[in-house]
Formats: sequence, structure tokens, C-alpha cells
Amino acid sequence: MIKNMFLVLFATLLLTTVSFADGTKDNEFEKIENNISVNFGDFSIGHRGYIDDEEKHLKLGYDISDSFNLQYRNVSGIGEDQHRFRATHNTFQVGNFYANAVAEWRMKTDEGDDILRVRPEVGVALPLGDKLSVGYVFSPHWNVDNEDDGWTSEVDHYRHIAHVDLKINDQFSVGLFAQMDRDSENEVEQKFLGTEIKFNFPAFSAAH
Repeated sequence: MIKNMFLVLFATLLLTTVSFADGTKDNEFEKIENNISVNFGDFSIGHRGYIDDEEKHLKLGYDISDSFNLQYRNVSGIGEDQHRFRATHNTFQVGNFYANAVAEWRMKTDEGDDILRVRPEVGVALPLGDKLSVGYVFSPHWNVDNEDDGWTSEVDHYRHIAHVDLKINDQFSVGLFAQMDRDSENEVEQKFLGTEIKFNFPAFSAAH
């Protein structure tokens, strides 16, 4: 138990150090993001909120297979409500390294244009014992839009995430992460801390 606590503290310190290494004088996290998800077999529901921020995400997900997931997300508190439809494919995994293909259609409820966001992910997850792991994810985000002169695409930002995850048991796990988004000019757009709480339960079954 003491060893696991030490590893968590060490990983958290490493996580924070990496997130601050941006070469700027402004080393303050802008906000804290909190995520909670509950999985029932292939189905999942989740919520994302922020401390001192009105932005909220309500999520519904379904695993079509071991490598393909569909998700609906309702986003509010950002000046406009959005409906987001996301598809994620776990493209490959070699050892501790992996890559995912992610595409998301964002439907806006105001007069703004809908956007297709393509956001592949490459990452590494390193186990530190049976229950603890640390990792890093890099994800460029492209916006694809249908303009008057045809389809266009441009990089919106590059996302960096360093995270530490602790599996308490088969039903419960917690995580801490630091996220930094940089624009196409490599300038820091935002960075913040986040938490992740996950519950896993068996799938619902009809009573006999």
C-alpha cells in the first residue's frame, strides 16, 4: 500500500513537471476538469464538468466491438449548445504503444457552421506495478469544413496529455491528467488539470 502511494505521488510529480515544461512564464493551470463514467458492459454513460466553469458534457457510448466505439455527447455552457457524434477505432497496439483513429461531427444549435473534427491519437501507457500506470497521448486536431469553394481542412490545435491511472479493483479506477493544447503556431492555447473516475459493472441482462 505504501509503495503504491509513493508511486502515485512520484507519477503525479512527474506529470505536473512535464505539463509545466512549456517554455513560458505563465505556468498556471487555467481550470480543473472532472470526468466520471459508468460502464454497463458495452454501454456507458458519463459526465464532464469544470470547477468555476459552466461548460458541461453529457455522454452516451456503445462499444460495437473490442476496437470500435460510438459516442453521443451533448455540450452546454460554451455560449451555444452542441450535439457531438464521435467514432473511435483502436487502430493498433504494439507493446505499450497504441494509435486510435477518431472522428467527430459537431452540430451547433445556433447559426454557426457544423464541423467535422478529425483527431487521431498516438500514445504510450507504461505499467508501474499491477494497478498503476502512467502514459502520454499526442493528438493533432483537424477541422474539416465545406466552404463555398469546396472542402477545406486546417489544424485547429495539437493536444498533449500526460496521465497517471490507478485501478482500485475490477469495478473502480481513478486517474489524474494534465492537458496542454497548442495552436498551429505552437503557442499554448490552454492547459489544465483533470480527474477521471470510472465504474465498471456487468451488462444488463433480462430476468428469467
